[in-house]
Amino acid sequence: MPFEQSYLLTESINAKIPSVDISAGQAVDASTLVERLSKEQNDLIAAQLQQMRELAVLNRMSDALAQRRDFDRVLSDAAVEASTIVGAGELWIIIAGSGGAPSTVIMTSGTASEPRKIECSALPLEVRDLFDRIASEHPAEPMMMPHYDPEMGEGVYVGLTMASQRNLFGALVYHASDAAAGGDSYKNRLLQSMLHHAVIGCENARLVQTLSNMMVDVVIAMAHAIESRDPYTGGHVMRVTAYSLMLAQAAGVDASGVALLRLGGLLHDIGKVGVPDAVLRKPGKLDDQEFELMKSHAVIGHQIVKPIPQLAGCCDIIRHHHERFDGKGYPDKLAGTDIPYLARLTAIADSFDAMTSDRPYRKGMPFPTALAEIARCAGTHFDPELSALFVNGAEDRFALAVESMQAWLGDEHRPGYAALIDQLDLGLPRLA
Repeated sequence: MPFEQSYLLTESINAKIPSVDISAGQAVDASTLVERLSKEQNDLIAAQLQQMRELAVLNRMSDALAQRRDFDRVLSDAAVEASTIVGAGELWIIIAGSGGAPSTVIMTSGTASEPRKIECSALPLEVRDLFDRIASEHPAEPMMMPHYDPEMGEGVYVGLTMASQRNLFGALVYHASDAAAGGDSYKNRLLQSMLHHAVIGCENARLVQTLSNMMVDVVIAMAHAIESRDPYTGGHVMRVTAYSLMLAQAAGVDASGVALLRLGGLLHDIGKVGVPDAVLRKPGKLDDQEFELMKSHAVIGHQIVKPIPQLAGCCDIIRHHHERFDGKGYPDKLAGTDIPYLARLTAIADSFDAMTSDRPYRKGMPFPTALAEIARCAGTHFDPELSALFVNGAEDRFALAVESMQAWLGDEHRPGYAALIDQLDLGLPRLA
């Protein structure tokens, strides 16, 4: 026990000891006094240990919340800690949907069980009824519901409200062997403290997810605005993003880089908003002057996005996705590894989609032909190592990459939002 805590405990005990002059005739009273003081000392030590256990649980929960922003992960961490507090038995964390019905259920069975997500329909009827009562009344104190199960025997379900000042998140329900176990005030107080931390984590995770989705929705709207001006490249930005992510996975790009690619891929042609319609919509090949105007989209896109702190990380992809590995690209004629890595990666995906897409003046290449062209241009147009990764593998991976990108765009939760939100500029110094 730390010195400070031992000192405070001793002072507390000493404060309870009256000043007495014990004589021979007071032996019996002295024995009683010693016994009483010994009991009080043990009670104080037990209370101190109990508080230390509570602090340990809350510290673990705080550490977990500091490390993760994912909503389901927060719930799983809470289920683990709750199972530790409750001990053996079944436990459910039930999150309410917008209409009040259960939307997400995390279940664990005993302290050794890994929390898992289950269907709402799999909830026992008593647990569902208890949840409905909590969702309707959101009581401050635990609610209990007795039950009898042939396999589990007599017992009670105990439900605790999960709520912030503004929102009802749901309930934690656990099975206890009897009413006495379910009414353990220490256990339920500790659960409420832990749930308070979990609700803060859940609320923060939802806010982060909402902000992330909003940012992606704005980026998608900007991408659609560009594609609506260029009828010949429908779906181009989505496919380029999909192929970039496919290559990024093969290259071992981390979650932060993948998040940047998602945004940068969708925005890589945003500068075409500044290209005249006569050039952008021309059905034939561009002459030299028109091509110079078209090339300006890389710089224009960079100028559009750079002032937006939340999208500034995409600027390298937008400005440099037409640079060539041999230095003959545009707009800055960068060469080799001077070209930002994610821009080199996007350049391959962009060129591949351009080669395989139909245009009014030509038919798109078959995939094998386009892949052979990527391989041929490795070291001149493209990064040779990334080119080798791109051309290696089955052809159906391109279709799978597009399907995966479409699914991600349509997903309400959009996996990876925690990494995406790391791109935000909060106006604070970044840690290495």
